[in-house]
Amino acid sequence: MGSLNLDENTKYPRDMDLLVLPLQGHSDIADYAMPIVERLQPKKIILDHFDDSFPPISSSVNTEPFVKLMQEKYPDVTVIRPQASLE
Repeated sequence: MGSLNLDENTKYPRDMDLLVLPLQGHSDIADYAMPIVERLQPKKIILDHFDDSFPPISSSVNTEPFVKLMQEKYPDVTVIRPQASLE
């Protein structure tokens, strides 16, 4: 299982307007996500798959380490963390 991966032999577009980035599956997910960001160089990132929507397969992920790392390395890239609505 794993949504956060790129094929080494595929040429992906760079400088995209928006990257939907799944953050799930590792306690150190920021370490896995940063090479994806570096390779694709998006203008904005919307975080996905970081909540506990499919227990016991999923778990809540602390997105703060990734957001902080993004602010340090790529301050011009907007990171959007959607909030769930309980309505």
